[in-house]
Amino acid sequence: MKKSVDDRLRRLGAGESIQSLCAASGMSRQQFDAWWQGRIRSRVPDMEASHELAVKRPVRIERDSWGIPHIPAHGRGRPGPVL
Repeated sequence: MKKSVDDRLRRLGAGESIQSLCAASGMSRQQFDAWWQGRIRSRVPDMEASHELAVKRPVRIERDSWGIPHIPAHGRGRPGPVL
């Protein structure tokens, strides 16, 4: 039986063991590990990417030691994480 990605993640989050999930999904542990690595890679932003947006002034985005982006405030506004 094949399980959807959301179902797999929900079951893992609820505490189901990887072994149990693999058995229910018809996956080997090696297949699970490959699937998991793919999920992780798909959620990590490209740290070298650049985007152009319509803003009035240049903007600098800095990442902290956890990789969370912040836009330093210059003038009005408050600094904070980019959500």
